[in-house]
Amino acid sequence: IGAIDSRLQRSQNVSIDKAGVVNDIQRYATGQADGRLLKVWADESGEAMDWMLDMFDEANITYYLETDPGAEDMIYKEWPVTHGINDAAAAMEALVGKVEDAGAEIRYDCQMLRLEQDESGRVVGALCKDLKNDSYLRVSTAKGVVLATGGYATNDDMLKALCGDQYESCVMKEMTPSQDGDGIKAALWIGADMDPDGFAQIFERGCVPFGPEYHGPSEDGQIWWPGSQPFLRTTLTGERFSNESTPYDFALRAIHQRHDNTWAEIFDSTWVDQIAQFKTVGCSRIIDPGTMPGWEPTMPLEAIMGMFQGYQDGGLIVSSDTIEGLAEQMGADPAVLTATVDRYNELCEKGADEDFYKESSRMLPISQPPFYAARLGGMLLSTGNGLTIDPDMRVINKEGAVIEGLFATGNDAGGTYARTYPSRVAGLTMGRNITFSSHIAKVIMEA
Repeated sequence: IGAIDSRLQRSQNVSIDKAGVVNDIQRYATGQADGRLLKVWADESGEAMDWMLDMFDEANITYYLETDPGAEDMIYKEWPVTHGINDAAAAMEALVGKVEDAGAEIRYDCQMLRLEQDESGRVVGALCKDLKNDSYLRVSTAKGVVLATGGYATNDDMLKALCGDQYESCVMKEMTPSQDGDGIKAALWIGADMDPDGFAQIFERGCVPFGPEYHGPSEDGQIWWPGSQPFLRTTLTGERFSNESTPYDFALRAIHQRHDNTWAEIFDSTWVDQIAQFKTVGCSRIIDPGTMPGWEPTMPLEAIMGMFQGYQDGGLIVSSDTIEGLAEQMGADPAVLTATVDRYNELCEKGADEDFYKESSRMLPISQPPFYAARLGGMLLSTGNGLTIDPDMRVINKEGAVIEGLFATGNDAGGTYARTYPSRVAGLTMGRNITFSSHIAKVIMEA
C-alpha cells in the first residue's frame, strides 16, 4: 500500500519528497494525470494508511515498511512509499469485521446492473441482481453511491474496444475474476465521462512456450515471477534489444517496436545469487536485503524454485550446457545468440553497458552452465482508465458537470494513469484506492 507521511514512516525517519514523487507519476502518465487527484493521494494517504495500521494492530496483523530503494546506481528512481502486510486474508477479515461492526451489510454474489436517478438527475440508488438466489435487489441511498467494481480487465469486449493494442500485446491475464466493468458501464449509461485513452496495467511476467505465435492473452501463459528481474533479454532470434533494468512494461513497449510481443530472458545457474545482487524493489523483490525488519516477499523463493522446476519439466523453460544448444532449444540463430551473450559478458567484465546503459551493478555475466531461457510477454493485471472524477471523487458527465450522488474509487476512477503504470512507486494503486475511498467517506459524512 503506497502512502506518504504515515506514522510508520515517521517512526523510521523516512521522508518522501511529495513534489518529486508526484511529478514522477505525472511523467509516467505523459502529463495526462489529474494533478489535483495526485495531490489528494500525496496529502491524505498518510492519514488513510494510519487508519489501516491501527486496524492491523487491533487484529495483530504484522506489517512492514519498504525502506531499501535498491542499488545506489539506479537510473529509474524507486520511491520507498510501500507499506506491506504479511497476511492479506487476515487484513480483509479485519476490514470486513470493522464494516459490519459499524452497522453495514455486505451482500456477496450481487451484481450491479444499473444506477437509478431521481427527477433532477441525482443518483439515488442502484438495481442489482442476487446471483445466488436469481432475484433482483433495489438499493436506495440517502447520500450517494460509490462505484468500486474493479475496472474492466475481465471484460474482453471492453478491453479490445478501449485497450486494443495493449490487449493484443499481452500473452496472459492474471487478475481477480470480477472486473467486468459493471460500474463503469452503469455510469456511462447515465452520461458520465471517462479517461480518453485506454490503459491496462501490465507486468512482464507472462511465460509461454517457445514456438507458437501469440496475439492476445492465451491459455498457455503462466506467471514467471522472476520475469521482472533484469537478466539479459533478447529477441526470439537472439539479439539484445533494450536496457533490461526498466519499469515493468517497458520491455513490452521495446519489443513492440520490433513488431513482436514476446522476448527471451537468458540466465545461468547462478540466477538466484544474481537476483540477490539486482536488489529490485516492490513485488519483484524476492530475496531479503536484510535492511527491513518484518519484510516478506510477495512470492517466496521456495515457491519460485518449485515453479522453476515445474516449468523445466513442462518445457516452458529450456536449458542447455552451451549457448548454441540453448539457441536451438529456443528456435533462435545459434550464431546470433552466441555473439549477443559474448558481447553482454564483455560489457559485464568492463562494468559498463556501452550498448543500452543498464546500471553497472546489474551487469552480471552469463557464464556458468547450465544456461536457461524463458519466453516472456505481457501479463495483464488490471485496467486504470476510469471515470472522470473531481478532487472529491464525484463523477463528472460529458458536459463537465458533477453527477450528484455518484462517486468512483479504485479502478473505476480515472485521472491517475496513462500510457504506463509507474511501477517504481510500488503500491500506488492500493494506496490511491484506500486514500480516495477515505476521502469519499469524509465528503459523504459532511454532506
